[in-house]
Amino acid sequence: MTVPHVAVVLAAGGSTRLGRPKQLLTRDGETLVHRAARMALASGAARVRVIVGAQADDVVAAVRDLPVECLVNPRWNEGLAGSVRVAVDALAAHDHATLLLTCDQPALQVTHLQALLEAARHAPSGCAATRFGDRVAVVHSRLSAGKRLEAWWRAHSGAAQVVVGPRSALFSPVRNLGLVVIDEEHDDSYKQNETPRY
Repeated sequence: MTVPHVAVVLAAGGSTRLGRPKQLLTRDGETLVHRAARMALASGAARVRVIVGAQADDVVAAVRDLPVECLVNPRWNEGLAGSVRVAVDALAAHDHATLLLTCDQPALQVTHLQALLEAARHAPSGCAATRFGDRVAVVHSRLSAGKRLEAWWRAHSGAAQVVVGPRSALFSPVRNLGLVVIDEEHDDSYKQNETPRY
């Protein structure tokens, strides 16, 4: 018999770079925090706790229709670790599996959570985490020419489905490009003023 797990959705961040709470962004008309909590419930969790902080009232309102418990992280502006501490304190008596997820993963599916829980059940440590593994290529100017060519070839061949790097990574020959994420776009170091401008 499988012991039910508890799920914790981390949704306390201030999203300062974005300028508005990520938790309240929507996908198909549903806020990301609602979606994460709903998926945590669908994973079979016995309880779901949502850690809130910035915009707490709005985040709580977004999950009000779900059978979840919201806990406030009063020190949300100190980073993710504060929310994890709130979760740990709330689960002090819980000695079974805990599924920890953030709410800013719009592509997350219940099957991902179930696979993670299944992997944890079979791991000697009882723990599991997700990773991209060999599907990521890192491209930057400090790579040797050989390493840069290898990363570019992996992107071109499709072996690497994610390319990470500074602005020069934009020139990687990615097949079937689906999304470009520019973090810290407001920083002038991401802008090229000489030709070609980008």
